Amino acid sequence: MNRKCFQGRWHILSWEQAYDDGRLVHPMGTELEGFIEHSDYGMF
Repeated sequence: MNRKCFQGRWHILSWEQAYDDGRLVHPMGTELEGFIEHSDYGMF
């Protein structure tokens, strides 16, 4: 895998944790809004 595989802008839609006992947890809540942007600018 190389850096180009991760370049771009990603939007978070949900974050769920499913446990073996059947629990489903939303650590950041159910209405997420945010993004992360990755580029090779400044990477060495």
